[in-house]
Amino acid sequence: MHSNFNTKVCEDPVPFVTSGLDRLVISIDGATQQAHSQYRVGGSLEKVCASVRRLVEVRRRLRSSNPLIEIQTVDFPFN
Repeated sequence: MHSNFNTKVCEDPVPFVTSGLDRLVISIDGATQQAHSQYRVGGSLEKVCASVRRLVEVRRRLRSSNPLIEIQTVDFPFN
């Protein structure tokens, strides 16, 4: 599954861990808010990072190795 992890549904990580999902690719499109929002208009880098942290914490708490989390970036001149 691929996601920019910037939507309301991503704020609750439990379904991602308990659904049986093997792999989750999360797009982070800049190392700063300015770069991220140039590609993800209206997107919040902090929201994405907080959601990823919650996902990792829930995965640890539930002692699950899935989903495998892969962070993806796209190379642009502005990032």
